[in-house]
Amino acid sequence: GLFQVKHVMKLLGPLSNVSVDISFQPPAMIRKLLAVFGPERVLYASDWPYGNHLPPIKAVHKACRGDEGLARMIFADNAARLLKLSADPA
Repeated sequence: GLFQVKHVMKLLGPLSNVSVDISFQPPAMIRKLLAVFGPERVLYASDWPYGNHLPPIKAVHKACRGDEGLARMIFADNAARLLKLSADPA
């Protein structure tokens, strides 16, 4: 939903079994995705190998406004839960 993100939010936001990724989204749109889907249903994505992976990382940190717990959810915890993986390296 790169260019259809508003349609994606309207159509899929109410569905509790749908998660979204943030690839190519600016911080303001990431905040909107968090508001619509909830922080537990938003996942990090960079669409690598296309482009640089640093801008989406920075966008997530900016969108999270210093909330490291929220950033960890987006970067790791949500995907680990969805894929039934352990997010802890130990």
